Amino acid sequence: MKLSFRFFAMGVLCILSLTNTLKSQAFSFSVNPNYTICSGGNSNQNVPYYLNCVITNTVPGAGYYTFTLSPGCSIFSIVQSNSSYTIGVWSSSAGIHTVTGIAYVSINNPSVIASMNQTIAVLAGPSVAISSPSTICANTSYSFSASGANSYTWNSFNGQSSNSLTGAAVTLTSGTQLNYTLQATAASGCKYISSFSPVVGSATVNIAPQNTICAGSSCTLAATGAQTYTWSIGSTASSIIVTPSVTTVYTLASNNGNCISTSTHTIVVANNINVFVNSNMQVCLGSNAVLSATGANTYTWMPSGLMGATIAVNPSVSTCYTVIGSNGACTASAISCVSVLSVPALSVGATTSLICLGSSIIFTASGAASYTWSTGSMGNSIQVIPTSPISIYSVIASHNVNACTNTKTVTVPISTACAIVWPGDANRDGTVSNADVLELGLQANLTGPARTFTSNAWTAQQASAWNGTISTGWNRVHADCNGDGVVSNADITAINTNFNLNHAFKSVNIIGQDVQLIFPAPLLAGAWNKADVWINTNSTYYGLAFNTAFQSALIMPDSIKLIYSTSFLNSNSGTYDFYKPVFNNGLLYGATVRTNHTDVIGNGKIAEIWFKLNINAGGQTLTMSIAQAQKVVSSGLYTSLIPEAPVSGYISPETGIASLTDTDIAIFPNPAADLIYINPVNKSLPYYITDLSGRTVQSGLIENNCIYLNTLQTGLYTIHVKQLHKPLQ
Repeated sequence: MKLSFRFFAMGVLCILSLTNTLKSQAFSFSVNPNYTICSGGNSNQNVPYYLNCVITNTVPGAGYYTFTLSPGCSIFSIVQSNSSYTIGVWSSSAGIHTVTGIAYVSINNPSVIASMNQTIAVLAGPSVAISSPSTICANTSYSFSASGANSYTWNSFNGQSSNSLTGAAVTLTSGTQLNYTLQATAASGCKYISSFSPVVGSATVNIAPQNTICAGSSCTLAATGAQTYTWSIGSTASSIIVTPSVTTVYTLASNNGNCISTSTHTIVVANNINVFVNSNMQVCLGSNAVLSATGANTYTWMPSGLMGATIAVNPSVSTCYTVIGSNGACTASAISCVSVLSVPALSVGATTSLICLGSSIIFTASGAASYTWSTGSMGNSIQVIPTSPISIYSVIASHNVNACTNTKTVTVPISTACAIVWPGDANRDGTVSNADVLELGLQANLTGPARTFTSNAWTAQQASAWNGTISTGWNRVHADCNGDGVVSNADITAINTNFNLNHAFKSVNIIGQDVQLIFPAPLLAGAWNKADVWINTNSTYYGLAFNTAFQSALIMPDSIKLIYSTSFLNSNSGTYDFYKPVFNNGLLYGATVRTNHTDVIGNGKIAEIWFKLNINAGGQTLTMSIAQAQKVVSSGLYTSLIPEAPVSGYISPETGIASLTDTDIAIFPNPAADLIYINPVNKSLPYYITDLSGRTVQSGLIENNCIYLNTLQTGLYTIHVKQLHKPLQ
C-alpha cells in the first residue's frame, strides 16, 4: 500500500510517497458538456465558455475541492453547487488541454489528499479582418466587409433605430452617432465578436442667436466651427444681421471639409408694450404712497430700485419715480410724481409730569387748528383720570393748509406712592354714604402716614399711600377720612360733614340688586358688542357661578364668549375661570373662583359677555338676563343670589362697520407683538384702539403703513380706522 501527501512549498506542488501505509484514495469527476471549446480568433476577442465538472467519487477526509487547467487556458470563475462545479474558461490556444481536480483537507489546509486529470479539446477560433471607413458623415450610406470566417452577422445602432444584416459585405446608413457589432462564425462553430465605432465627422456649428426680439429691432446670428456657411437668405458669411417683421425660421448649411450639416434657428418677434402708471399723487410727510404699474410682465422702479407691479414709497421730499416695464424682449417706461405735503407742527404739554393714582391731569396741544384725542374729546386740551400705573393718551391734529394730520402720544407715569383722598368717601366709590361707615369697620384701627394738610373740607387732598387696599380696591389711605394717620371713630365726623356729596372723579354709580347685566354702549348690527356682569352689593365672596340667557336668533352662530375682567374678585388672574356657551339653548354658563383660600369683599364689574349680532338684526331689541346665580365663601357655604331684571337694548340698523369689500386694507400679523402693518393705505388715516371694555387705549395716524403696539399690555383689542367717513373695525 502507498500513501501520498501533497503540499505547497515555495510555490511548487510537491508529492511525498509512503509505501505500504494506506491504500490510494479513489477520486473521480466528469466533465460536461461534450462539445468543443474554441480559442479566440483575435487577441482579446475570444468568446468565454463554461465547463460543468461533477465529482462522481469523493475522497474521505477531503473538505475542499478545486480545479486547474493546463497552460493555454485560464479559469475566470468557479461556482459550486453541491458536487457540481461550473467553471468559466478563456482559451487562447487550440489543442488538447488538461483539467485537474484536486482534493484538499480543508480550505485553510492546503494538504492534497487526491487528484485526477481529464482532457478537453480546444479548436482554433476564426481570425477575422474588418474593412470599414475610419470617418463617416451623418445620414450617409457606407460599405463594411469582413473576412476569415464562414458566416457574419452585423448589428448597428445609428441613434434612432437598430439594424441587423448578414453577409461578408453590407451597406449601412449612418446617423449622428453609430455603433457596430460583428459576430463572425467559423465552420467549426467557433465565434468571433467585435464592437467598433467609426468617427462621425459631421460639421459642428456653435451659433449664438437672440431668440426673441421686439418688433422693429434687429439681431445677429453668428456661427463658428465649420469652414463654409450658407444661410437660407443667401448669405455665405459666418454671421448675419436680420430684422424680421414676424417670427421667422432661418436655415444654415455648414461644411467642415468632410461633411455638411443643416440646422434651423427661430427668431421670435414680440409685440411692443406700453406701460401705464397711476397718476401723480399727494401724500403727507411720513406717509406711504402706493405706486402701481400695468402693461408688462416685470417692473423696475427708479430711483428706489424696487421690483414689482406695486410698491410703497415714503419720500421725505417731492419725488418723481420712473418705472421700466419688460415682457422679456420689449421694454417701455412711465413716470409718476409724488408730492409731499407738510403736517402740523404738533406739541403736547401736561400740567404735571407725575400724578397720584386716582387724580387728574390736563393735557394741552398746540401747533394746529383742530384736535381729536384718544378719549374722543375735541379741543386743544383734555382732563383725564389715569387708572393704571402707566397710562397713554394721544391726539390727532389737523391744520388749515391741507388735509394732513399729525399724531402725538404721551405717557403719564402714575405714582402708587400717593393718592388723592376726598374726606368722608372711605370706600372711594365717589359718594359719601352710610356704606362708608362699613368701610371704617373693615379698616378699623389701621394706621399709616398722616396727611400734611388735615381737613374735612370737601376737596381733593393728596396723601401718602398706605399698605393695603379697601374693599373697592383703592389704596387703604382713603379710609383715613380726616387725615390724622389712623382709622377710628373720629373719621365719622368727615362722613357726617360731607354726607351725600359726590366728587368730580366719581366712579360709576352702581344701583340694583345682587347680580346685574349692563349694556354699556349702543348695540350695533353686524359687529361685536358686550354686556357687563356686575356684582352690585358689597358682600363676602370666594367664587361665583351664573347662567346667562340670550336670544340666539339675533346672534351669529357660536359668536358669544365670556371674558373675566380684572376686578376685586379676580385680581392678577388668581382664579379658575370657566365658560361654556350652549348656543342652541340660548344659554351661556360661567363660573370664576379664587384659589388662595381667602374671601374678598367688594362689588363691581367681574366679567364681560361678548357677542356678535347678525347683520340683519338692526331695528330689533335684544334681551339678555342672568338666569341663575350663586356664590360661595371660603368656608364652603353656598348662597343663591337675586338677579336684576333682564336688560334690553335697541339694535341700531347702522352697523358702524365699513364693508371689507370696499377697501383693500389688510392687517398683519395677527396676533401681533410690537407692531402691526396695515397695507396698503393711500393716505394717512386716523385710527384708535379700544380694549374689550370699549375704552380707547391708543390713537393716532397710520404712519409708514404700521402702528406700534409696544405700549399695550397683552390682551384682545379692536382697531378702528376712519375710512370714507365710516369706521372700519
